[in-house]
Amino acid sequence: MIGFYVREPHATRIINGQKKYEFRDSKSKKLGIPILLLTKKKALGIIQIDRILQIDKEYKFAWRITVIEKFKTPKPYHHPIGAVSWIKEVQFLAKRGHL
Repeated sequence: MIGFYVREPHATRIINGQKKYEFRDSKSKKLGIPILLLTKKKALGIIQIDRILQIDKEYKFAWRITVIEKFKTPKPYHHPIGAVSWIKEVQFLAKRGHL
């Protein structure tokens, strides 16, 4: 599954439903698909970009985000070197002692 990295505290605010929009300087082609919401080393849950609004010149676009699922316990994952915002295939880490 594709992952979308967002820095804290914004990622926690998104997954808790307190932040409904993510402001970016570009559009996204990933409308209507499930996306893992990632923060530093952890996946917080699954979100979806519902629509994109053009707003101004600094942050040109507002992505409307809906939370599909909030994980009870964040899941650790491997953040690939060089990945900035999007991770094509998120690789979850095995729990210790459960390989």
